[in-house]
Parts: sequence; C-alpha cells; structure tokens
Amino acid sequence: MRSITLLLVLGVLAFPLAGSVVLGDEMVLTVDLPGQADYELTETPQGQRIRFQDCGYRTAPGSPMLPTRTFLIALPPGTRAGSVEVGLTGAQEMPGTFRLAPTPEPVALAGRDRPNAAANLHPSRATTSGQADLMAETCPREPGWISGSGRLRKYGYAAVTICPCAYDPGSGSIVLYSAAEIRLILEPEPGTGPEAGMAPSHVRDRIGEERAREAFINYAAVEHLYRPEQL
Repeated sequence: MRSITLLLVLGVLAFPLAGSVVLGDEMVLTVDLPGQADYELTETPQGQRIRFQDCGYRTAPGSPMLPTRTFLIALPPGTRAGSVEVGLTGAQEMPGTFRLAPTPEPVALAGRDRPNAAANLHPSRATTSGQADLMAETCPREPGWISGSGRLRKYGYAAVTICPCAYDPGSGSIVLYSAAEIRLILEPEPGTGPEAGMAPSHVRDRIGEERAREAFINYAAVEHLYRPEQL
C-alpha cells in the first residue's frame, strides 16, 4: 500500500497495490477565502448585493444572492467524488445590518419556435428553495457542495462550490470566513481503473499539463499519479 500526502492537505489517500481505491478514502484540502477587505457592497432596488473578486453567485431563485467561489480539484486515477463536507474557519462578523437582494427568477426566452416557454418554467419549485433559505436561521444551509465533475485531458476532477459567508435574514447579520476545509469522500469510478485517461496522446501532453496546472488547486499533489510508471 502506498500513501500520498497532499500539499495543503490534512488527510491521506490510501491506495492498495492493485491500484483500486478503497471505498471511503478521503482527500482533505484547505483553501483561502476572500476576507473583509475584498468585498464591495452595492445597493439595488431589490436590496443589497455583496460582491467578491473572482466570485460568482448562487443560482437558487428567491434565495438571498450570496457570493460563491468554485474550486476545481483533480482526483486520483479511477476515482470520483462521492460526497463532500466543507468546514469554514476564521469567522468575522461584518459591521452593520444588511438586507440582501434575492436571486432573480429565471426568464424564459419565448419566441416563434418556443411560444409556451414561460409555461414550461416551474417557479413554485424554484421559489420553494428560496423560501426555505429565507426561513432558515442562516443561509446557505450548507457552506459547500459538489457542483460538477468531468475530465480535463487525462485528469478526472470534481468542482466544489463554497459560499464564503453566512447570512442571517432575521437579524441582517453577515459573517465572513477566511478559510475552508474541503473533505472529499472518494469512491471508485464505475467502468474505469487506475489507467483512466492514460491514452498515448495524453502521456506527453504539454498543452494539457499547462491547462491542468492552471485549473486545479491541487495539481502539484496529484500530477505524478498520472505518470505511466505510477500505474
């Protein structure tokens, strides 16, 4: 069995000699989040909007418009992310009272080819999610979640989206966090093995490696796992 300790990682990935991954293996990373000096607050007719550099927004219609940041995490060959747990640290309450604007409802692009597009939307379903957030003690209900997965050349990856703040609609308070611990629970990817993504064209793929280096926050910790001699 060989073990790999990840850079900026608080956990260990254990691999049997056969190369298959034991169900329940964990990858744990810490990431920095924007702080109080990095935000802008703007007023809109619907309420206030808080903006951080390099952050997007949650897309749950009707819920408070909270900033989010997505991190791409490269996974060991032959694995996928089954679930994630995110813990936020470095809490600091922002001074003042806030009324954040809600996330807008989706707008249907109706036209000659889609005359009933608006009728195909389900606002009640979207609004239910937003109302649940507004009634919650704080939102979002979960600080982070798996928002996607895929492959970049030979690398399999998971996208984890994190909200760097917590908002209490009742009191109007916002708490910012300076860091997050991401705990990914790994499981075998069906139909693949440790050789996944190791097509001959990928072994010496300089363009792919440059893209992976720029995209993945843990590239330095996993790139050697995708070398042929490691499989």
